[in-house]
Amino acid sequence: MTRALILCDLGFGDGTKGATIDFLTRSQGFRPIVRYTGGPQARHFVTTPQGVVHGFAQCCSGMFVPDTSSILSSSMLVDLIALQGEIRVLEKLTGQPIWERMVLDPSSTLVTPFHAIIGQLMELRRGEKRHGSCGMGVGQSVFERETERELTIQKLFEGDGRGLLKEWQKQMEELVACTKKDFPHLGDACDVSTAFFHQYLDASYLLGIYGDILQRAPCRITDTTACVRKLIRDGHDLFFEGAQGALLDRKQGFFPFVTKTPTTYHGAFRFLNELDVRVEKMGVLRAYMHRHGAGPLVTEDSQFASKMHDLNNAPNPWQGSMRFGHPDLLLWRYGLALNDGVDTLAISCLDELTGIDPIRICVSYKYSGEETPEVLNRFFTWDTGHGATRITEIRTISNLCLCDHTRRTSILAQCQPLEWMEMPGWHQDIRSTRQLEDLPTEARRFLNVLEGPKGLHTPISLVSVSPTWEGRMLC
Repeated sequence: MTRALILCDLGFGDGTKGATIDFLTRSQGFRPIVRYTGGPQARHFVTTPQGVVHGFAQCCSGMFVPDTSSILSSSMLVDLIALQGEIRVLEKLTGQPIWERMVLDPSSTLVTPFHAIIGQLMELRRGEKRHGSCGMGVGQSVFERETERELTIQKLFEGDGRGLLKEWQKQMEELVACTKKDFPHLGDACDVSTAFFHQYLDASYLLGIYGDILQRAPCRITDTTACVRKLIRDGHDLFFEGAQGALLDRKQGFFPFVTKTPTTYHGAFRFLNELDVRVEKMGVLRAYMHRHGAGPLVTEDSQFASKMHDLNNAPNPWQGSMRFGHPDLLLWRYGLALNDGVDTLAISCLDELTGIDPIRICVSYKYSGEETPEVLNRFFTWDTGHGATRITEIRTISNLCLCDHTRRTSILAQCQPLEWMEMPGWHQDIRSTRQLEDLPTEARRFLNVLEGPKGLHTPISLVSVSPTWEGRMLC
């Protein structure tokens, strides 16, 4: 039976999806890979044993492997200029043709430089109330799509793109002028944003660039839903590559610190309805908590963070710094629930816990705010044990309104860890370990707890102890 493996990040993103996909592409023989959600802001990093590093932003993360193909579904937002740049880099790195292995959907929404500048300025104007952004215009493009005024590849072919681009150029120019007038301290920021994209800020010129890319690129442009369903009927195993993380989901995450696109596995299922296919869901998590940018991170610990390393997620003006915290069962279980559970877990960055002794896993929060029991009942499972308001579960709610989102986020901001599950750590360097049984006893115990009934109650199928595919072990 045809196999469809769906990878979903159960945390706040940056869970090493790229490296996991690279490994599974090599070890499991997947060749067609489908990006079923996200946009150009979702970079999935892959490091080769030779030290080559690439952040796969729009190409699928298995493209270092010859004969793989990237299918960008209609749900994914596409930046054609950035995509062309990424493909040039990949072709130089690999010496392989990449454009020929790309499949684009004519109804995909395009992200333009106008969207990027409008989005950046709107975020800057929020001041201390910034939502969090990658500064790439994805949110603004989603807004256009939801108001049915998006630019698609099909509209470019049909000649309907010029009017939209001119309209967005005018909107951008008015917003720049207004921002400089009403927020004079942002004048330099306006100039930086427009200077970065300066060569593309003429609608007619930009239209010509898009036309040139699409006419010259030897990619396939077709209905990707029909394409994927045909591949499945023809017996091809498929890998579905998610983006971001479940805890950043627009509808179920912690507003306003969310992404603008869906992040759970559900987007992949629309390809699979009524097909004879064996579906497997794999949830990916680092062995600790982390998030890039602002928002709730209850177990954040500066001392713990000083021992963590992440060369691929450096601080930047939009997201800020990478933050780190102890393992958190409440958030991980919530990420699992948003994906209706998963079949197996991929636990990455286990080596980063080397030297952390003891290892502490958070199992409950202490809430110090003044919300009423009725409000707490809506969002959490809680009690008054240990002489405190003790939260033990984040509930999934299908009909969260904006007020609910904001209130729940505010409650989490007033929480701190209460109860811990502690276990001995290890001090041996495990980065060269290639068999699960060769890990230190303490490391194996940590993994056993995570997959057991006291942890996430989900079997672990993959563990990583170093950044490359060589440092990943099937369980």
